[in-house]
Amino acid sequence: YVTALKLLSNNPDSQFVRQQALITYNLSGIYLDLHKPDSVLFYLSQLMSLSKKLSYEEQLMCQYLLGCVFTSKKEYTKGEYYILQSLRLAKRKNYKNIIINSYRSLANLYNDIGNFSKAWHYGRQYVNMQQELFEQTKSDINKINQLESDYALAQKDKIVAQSQLLIARQEKDLVQKNLWLVTVLSGMGLMGLLSWGIARGYHRKQKLLLKEQEINTLKAQIKGEEKERQRLARELHDGIGGMLAAINLKVSDICTDTEKENIPRQLMDVMAMLQHTSSEVRTTAHNLLPDMLSRYPLTEALLAYIGKMNSSRQVQITLDVPNTLNPVSKTVELILFRIIQELVHNATRHANAMNIDIQIIECENDLILLVEDDGKGFDPQKETGYGLTNLASRVHHLQGTLDIDSAPGKGTVIRTCFNLQKLKEIEP
Repeated sequence: YVTALKLLSNNPDSQFVRQQALITYNLSGIYLDLHKPDSVLFYLSQLMSLSKKLSYEEQLMCQYLLGCVFTSKKEYTKGEYYILQSLRLAKRKNYKNIIINSYRSLANLYNDIGNFSKAWHYGRQYVNMQQELFEQTKSDINKINQLESDYALAQKDKIVAQSQLLIARQEKDLVQKNLWLVTVLSGMGLMGLLSWGIARGYHRKQKLLLKEQEINTLKAQIKGEEKERQRLARELHDGIGGMLAAINLKVSDICTDTEKENIPRQLMDVMAMLQHTSSEVRTTAHNLLPDMLSRYPLTEALLAYIGKMNSSRQVQITLDVPNTLNPVSKTVELILFRIIQELVHNATRHANAMNIDIQIIECENDLILLVEDDGKGFDPQKETGYGLTNLASRVHHLQGTLDIDSAPGKGTVIRTCFNLQKLKEIEP
């Protein structure tokens, strides 16, 4: 950045002023992380002359950085002024990144000067906003799952429509043969029947084309939502997860410096909430993004996922899988991974299972997934929850079959079967 800034400073061309402002802005943030407040003030002072080339949000971030650097220099009055000003202006535009960072910085500032009432207030605002962002992420995940279910149903409708088109074509051929025979007997009758057959085939073909367009649109949405899963997972793990870890360490330091009997009950509750939320964020991030699946085959990705589940010591999962599996596309591998993930989730969260046995079997031309748990079981005829609906949609998308053997108090055995040839024909 320093080298680039020197090059831009020697170039009087006005088109590079924006780049010069952004590099100066980034350098001030870097030196703030390196705990070099004087360097931060140096670059921020240069940035003031270039501030018109920054967006409104970036200008607010400059004020926030000024507050942070004055706080690090223990000039708390100036730090409080700039951070409160950036918070007030950010709330007008709903810049959540600045708002949540301002809450965190104000909580730390007031804690350092001994104003624990305000430190508690802004710390609580920070935790509440983190919880709000987390709940919004969970809502987005549910919408993604619903889109996947809709896509699977649309694929099924496409297969039905293709079968109807094939029947229509056969009917058309039969009608044309009959019309040719009728021509010998009645030319007028032939023309009428021929026109009817052509019109019927045309309308059926138009319906199929519309259905294919709908399938392609939904398929594009699903691909986009899978990318959104990856973005949300990285944001949860790297962004919110890191922030939660930082505030957890800060609260732990306060508890360490305070005698146990003098620690407020509310502070203990905040620590518990932070630990629970951090655990939920990590679990949600790993479930959203099966990163191993993009780099390794399905077998290795499953071993990594089960290893993480077993490390929690809340459930013991065993996996029995052949050394080599018939190759299928990454799309099919992802759906199979999601099916196993859904079954494990249902067994641990709803059935309270302690042991889960997963078997993947290749028998002649079939691929069989067998999952058995020792949970509390359920009545398959009465249970119609979202998890089972989502599971059935994924299985139907791969043109497979689903069998459930369960009863209250007797555990659950779920068997899915897929034709290998059909799996290999599914587009990546």
